[in-house]
Amino acid sequence: MGAGHRITKKQSQTESKSALWNIEYNVDNEEWEKSSKPEPILRATEKLPGTKVKPIKVGINGYANNLYHAASMLPSHISRGEEPAINSLKNSGYNLFYVPQSGSSLKAGWSFLRDLGRTNRIELEAARILAAHMKEAHEQELYVEWTSHRGGSKVLTTAMKLLAQRSIKLQKKQQIFLSDHTSRSCFIT
Repeated sequence: MGAGHRITKKQSQTESKSALWNIEYNVDNEEWEKSSKPEPILRATEKLPGTKVKPIKVGINGYANNLYHAASMLPSHISRGEEPAINSLKNSGYNLFYVPQSGSSLKAGWSFLRDLGRTNRIELEAARILAAHMKEAHEQELYVEWTSHRGGSKVLTTAMKLLAQRSIKLQKKQQIFLSDHTSRSCFIT
């Protein structure tokens, strides 16, 4: 879960490996845009200070064709489809823990059924990186809302299991929301 599971800058910038990206809403062209490079650690920002009132929002994609598709899809899940929450998210931005998928999102859905009950190497690597980010948030005493979409729930629940194996308790500062989830695991954080 430590630095050994981090990825190189080159790997994450090619969007072929799981990484944390800052996502902002561009009002001029009305699109969600990623930062120029992935974030090495989860940090508080002026707009999302990681407090109880203004927690850091992080989306974890499931089946998405690419990073752009994931970035544009996750806001409706993070905001639970509520218009005021979407507008607030447009003002603050959010973080996306991007998990690359093999092939199309349709193909990924079928591969989920094939791999039911198993965690593949890519998902395990993603879960380790995600668990490291969750541990960082814990160490910084940040409040974080993690929202996973479909196959992202498998990565999120595996990360939670990795933290539990190391007896890391998140002191109810990190909330989990599984949106349109494919995993049945339940954790209290």
